[in-house]
Amino acid sequence: HITFTEGNMSRTRPWQTCPRPVPQVHITFTEGGVHGKLWRLREAGLWGLEPEQYYDEGRYLSFRPPPVPAGPLPAARVEPYDECVARVARGGAPPAGAVGWWSPPGSESRCVKEVRQYDDKEGLHGVTIQEAIAHSPRLQAHLRMADRYLVALRDGMAAAWLLNRTFVFPQFACLCDRSEWPDVMPTCRLENSDLEFPFRCPLNFLLNVHFMQGIENGLQGRRGLPYREHSFLTHPWLSRRLRESRTEVRFRSDAPSAAAPGLVELPRGATDAEVLAALGPGTVAAGSAVIMLSEAEDVLGGFEDAATGAYVRSLLDQKVLYGSWCCSRTNFHRPGATAFYTKPAELPLGVRATAVREARSWRLPLKREF
Repeated sequence: HITFTEGNMSRTRPWQTCPRPVPQVHITFTEGGVHGKLWRLREAGLWGLEPEQYYDEGRYLSFRPPPVPAGPLPAARVEPYDECVARVARGGAPPAGAVGWWSPPGSESRCVKEVRQYDDKEGLHGVTIQEAIAHSPRLQAHLRMADRYLVALRDGMAAAWLLNRTFVFPQFACLCDRSEWPDVMPTCRLENSDLEFPFRCPLNFLLNVHFMQGIENGLQGRRGLPYREHSFLTHPWLSRRLRESRTEVRFRSDAPSAAAPGLVELPRGATDAEVLAALGPGTVAAGSAVIMLSEAEDVLGGFEDAATGAYVRSLLDQKVLYGSWCCSRTNFHRPGATAFYTKPAELPLGVRATAVREARSWRLPLKREF
């Protein structure tokens, strides 16, 4: 048994009078208050105060996140302005890492002068978020991937809600560090840091994890969506049933010839009705403790049950489907220091979703029609 205290308590209470040293656990510079700190400890597998059944019971769904595209990674800084001007004049190609999948259209011939950090008229230090994005290929890439992650979360969490399963967040890869101090710009790496890109980042680099509280309770009397940290499915305390009872789900455009054991294949653009028909009550997959989607980015085609689709979207909008990167200037409470991620498009509802299903050559037989 170990007694420990957090950092602030150790400085404000006379712990020096204890008969033995007291270890300190100080989750410093972690956003989200107490909930954010607990979440970081759970992600790291360092929180051991969950109920006894936490790692033994339940039914879960997770997905493999969109991978960072292969090829050259974004450079630490933009191409020097004079070199860019000379290259564009002679019609040369940009150097590796200067322009890529992360770049805005036309970047091959657009030269940017890097702006040094400065104090604005309000005394705030750094650069505006627009300047930060223009000067940082890594931040551009981070924002692009974050937008893709939100689309995957839209579909993955909707599938978990449909199947009445606890959602397990995947671990995402980030391409820019996060800091309340603007020296993280333009390289996306803090001074003296040995951070390599891309890196496995905590969820609060993408979402406001403290705002997710309550999603498990639902809205307007309807059920919510319980959730777990990414390390849950690999935790050493996980029960044998949760480790071994698993179903893989893949999405494809053409009908499969035969399904392998433990594998379910769905049409890309499957609607809620098809997800329930393939994975819901009465199916073999329903008995699996864990359903793992091989991907989740733009895999759903909508909700034929329009009321349910509207509710799920409202639940996710209020609790999950927004986030931001910070900070390019001091005092991030002021506008212009934070980049907000793009909210995913809404999925088709009702007859529009039915039309998506009927337009496909491969459709799953439904248990009921909407």
